[in-house]
Amino acid sequence: MSDQANDEQVTGLIGWFATNHVAANLIWFIVIAIGLYTVFNIKVETMPAFETERISVSMSYPGATPEDIEETITIKIEEAIDDIEGVDSYYSYSSESSARVTITVANGYDRIDVTNEVKAAVDSISSFPPDAYPPRVGDLQFNKPPAISVQVSGDVNMKTLIDLAEQMRKEIVALDDVSYAYLNGVRPYEIRIEISEQTLQRYGLTLEQISQIIRQWSVNVSSGAIETDVGAIRVRATGQAYSGEEFENVPILTAADGTTLKLGDIATIHDGFVDYENITLFNGQPSIGIRAEARGEENDVDIAAAISTWAERRSATLPESITLTTWASSAYYLKGHLTMMVKNLAFGGFLVFLALTALLRGRVAFWVVFGLPVAFLGAVIFLPSFDVTICLPSLFGFIVVIGIVVDDAIIIAESAYAETARGKYNVASIVRGAQRVAVPATFGVLTTVAAFLPLMFATGPIKNIVVPITSVVILCLLFSLIESKLILPSHLALMKSSTGRFDVVANWTQKQLDKFINAVYLPFVRRCLEFRYATLSFFFMLFVGASMLVMSGIVPFGFFPSGAADFIRGNVKLVEGAPDQLMTDTINHIHQGLEELREEFLNETGNPVIQNVATYTSDENTQANFQVELSKLGERSIDQSEVARRWRQKVGELAHAEELSISSSYRVGSGADIDLNLRGENPEVLERAGDELVDYLRAFDGLHNVRSSATAGPREMRLLVKPEGEAAGLTLNSLARQVRYALYGAEVQRIQRGDSNLRVMVKYPKNERTSVGTLDNMWVRLPDGTSTPFSTVAEYYEQIGYNSIRRENGARTLAISAEADKNRVNTQEVLATVQRTFLPELLSRYPGVTWEASGTTMEEALGFEAILTSFGFALVAIYALMAVPLRSYLLPVLIMSVIPFGIIGAIFGHWVMRSLVDDTIVFNFVSMIGCIALSGVVVNDSLILVHYVKRKLSEGADLVSAIVSSGKARFRAILLTSLTTFFGLMPILFEQSSQAKMIVNMAISIAFGILFATGITLVLIPTLVRTLADIGWNRTAVIRPSERGEIVAAPEPAAAG
Repeated sequence: MSDQANDEQVTGLIGWFATNHVAANLIWFIVIAIGLYTVFNIKVETMPAFETERISVSMSYPGATPEDIEETITIKIEEAIDDIEGVDSYYSYSSESSARVTITVANGYDRIDVTNEVKAAVDSISSFPPDAYPPRVGDLQFNKPPAISVQVSGDVNMKTLIDLAEQMRKEIVALDDVSYAYLNGVRPYEIRIEISEQTLQRYGLTLEQISQIIRQWSVNVSSGAIETDVGAIRVRATGQAYSGEEFENVPILTAADGTTLKLGDIATIHDGFVDYENITLFNGQPSIGIRAEARGEENDVDIAAAISTWAERRSATLPESITLTTWASSAYYLKGHLTMMVKNLAFGGFLVFLALTALLRGRVAFWVVFGLPVAFLGAVIFLPSFDVTICLPSLFGFIVVIGIVVDDAIIIAESAYAETARGKYNVASIVRGAQRVAVPATFGVLTTVAAFLPLMFATGPIKNIVVPITSVVILCLLFSLIESKLILPSHLALMKSSTGRFDVVANWTQKQLDKFINAVYLPFVRRCLEFRYATLSFFFMLFVGASMLVMSGIVPFGFFPSGAADFIRGNVKLVEGAPDQLMTDTINHIHQGLEELREEFLNETGNPVIQNVATYTSDENTQANFQVELSKLGERSIDQSEVARRWRQKVGELAHAEELSISSSYRVGSGADIDLNLRGENPEVLERAGDELVDYLRAFDGLHNVRSSATAGPREMRLLVKPEGEAAGLTLNSLARQVRYALYGAEVQRIQRGDSNLRVMVKYPKNERTSVGTLDNMWVRLPDGTSTPFSTVAEYYEQIGYNSIRRENGARTLAISAEADKNRVNTQEVLATVQRTFLPELLSRYPGVTWEASGTTMEEALGFEAILTSFGFALVAIYALMAVPLRSYLLPVLIMSVIPFGIIGAIFGHWVMRSLVDDTIVFNFVSMIGCIALSGVVVNDSLILVHYVKRKLSEGADLVSAIVSSGKARFRAILLTSLTTFFGLMPILFEQSSQAKMIVNMAISIAFGILFATGITLVLIPTLVRTLADIGWNRTAVIRPSERGEIVAAPEPAAAG
């Protein structure tokens, strides 16, 4: 193989590496070594941090109503940001005690720069209420799932439980692999000073005066320093109180005889939790959660392993009344996906090897598969440069690319094998065979790269899934070029012969394949060329049929995928101000439904299905959140959507709940499955229109939790100053402030005690602020210092307030939303029906009301537009990359005609898989991304085929002979590349784990699309080439005179044996 005669015939870069085995092997070893090093050092996490092009502005004003929040905070923020360049749109929510404005950054603007401008504009507002907290401006972030959760549970005093959980949190953070953990479900601490109205009147004091006195005494003040000869002596006053006992000693009044009235003499001081309930349960027991998250380069798997080991040791030291439980480990799913990837890679690689062995030779197949580590590990080396980690989406990318990445090597190896079979097996023959197809093979890989490249610039919620997949695929394909052009020929040259003792199967397959080509394929192609217009009509009908599968709903369409999961989430929100007992009763009712389900599942399947239930309340005990962990997907026979449906039935309708949601799947989009906004100037008209739309949506089977943002809020008491009060100098602001101090409380100060930041509040005792009579019994301080009963200077009236107020781009809007059971209803069909049949009639009855998509519905529309844009850029890039090697403007269009038919295969694939494997499969945006990727893959074989036709024409062959001989010569290579892609993806097609549910649609699109496109390439492309001759296209139109001496004849396929 290394004789001088052969070496003299070898030229070019491929030839140099083929004869320099040291250089080729060094590249192989260097890539493998650096890749393995990176594998053990790259960050591993479940999901990447979800970044959005959105900015969040939030502000708290405790005790304020939604209307007050809107008027005093929200509108002012909107006016400040409205003219900022780079702000595309914004929407806001004004709810009790808080305002939140979410800003979308316009395309082409840097989010950090816009954030700085927004912060400067908001900070410049000087008219916020004095009792409001400073605004917070920052990026809108989605919470990542924790690496693992730990629950500390027990029927003990809550303070004891919190102190123990905090101690354990510190122990967890002290572990080598963990740097961040936080407590979940902790009730805030505060020091509450309660003074009755009777006591205030006895001493002639007000709550505001007491607050001011406390601030004067509970303080640390630095008073400078005394400069002495021996140095400076600092002077300080240290009177800051940090506990209830210390606040009891604060002096309030001093009598003439020197006696002091202290705060403890007139007030009841509570040093403990806030005075509203906070329920935190785990499997029915009081509990505090500890959640650990990865920071920096930390690894979810290492964190989960370290905490699990710690928990086993720590549990042995706890009393019987305390239990320690680890659960909801996202690392479990990451490890599961790693296992799934390795298993599918191994199985897919084995199937690829079998296909290559059967259609090529065992030795050749070995060296082709031997190059896979170079592509994969080479990609891993550069993933950190693209800010991509080892996570679920990037692992999906490796699975997707396994069958594609060998295509280039197959074409090179098949051409080299065919060349050596025609003559002598030596370096010259191998290099000559590789060089013949190097240009079209290279451009074929680049067309696939071009198909994926626009997806690197995806925005919105799909970005965090698409970019890691795309980065992996592109890097693997680029490294496959290095392996196939520089390393593979060298490895093939190491063999003395491509044949071996175990090539019986390959010999038999080749003979059968030759028989099929000569007896079936060639006669069929000739007949198709003869009846070319009937052939084209048949393929057109296939395209129409595939379109009907989607349009008719046989293959449902849903943009955002709903991944399978082992968790169900529930949420119930009561009206603001609902009594604590109502929340307790509601939680007990929902828990009872779960317990009944657990017993039913145990009787039906022998598996209780429901493993753990965590419950915690928020928003001052008006909202309860439920997280239900199910047994693992492979261990249960009941789908999570069925569990959610039956749980929903058990709970039923809750008349006292403003919102009830039970969700069984992971969604990519934000918000509900259906989100619509109604706009109008008249709030009453807007609410009536919204109520009708809600009633209409509730009629759809499969929609649940249909709600409007205009639900009635709690009762409100509106204050007024009487003429007598005005005459006495009382203002509405002074009246409202005094009532606020009595009911909500006056915040004296905030103090840092240990790790806790707590408020010090002064207010009425709880029994004096639980009824409307509180106002009637209250005394009001007048400007002259005297006090008078509330009823003599003020009055109030009652009305129903708002729970929250939503605004969008400066105008009030009404948000209508609904959750959907994707197995029972298609949200796209619902939206189409609503838009086509109901909304026009609704808007005609309510003039001035308009509608627009919002939330997930709007994101679906924008995502669809982004995918179409990416597809357009991909087509332009693919065209340019094919026009260069073909030296033609028309031939790339002909080759690209296979792309729609590849999509046909993808649609038929979804129909087959939905009918035979999983009836929950729908055509979604992951399927569409697969189709974009498919567009780059399916043209590769067509490019090789048309390139061969050009060669035959340059030799003087007539058009029909060139077409037929090209099909015969490239049949095996086309079949090999298609089968290896399909076999590489086949394991994932039938994978039933929850980790595979998010990616299976892309695998279906590529696998079935490439399989279908094989027939398209071998039949439709020859037919199209022949048809073009009918409209004036001929061999001189594609073969320029200057090319005749440049294009060398390609080798004929090797004979069997």
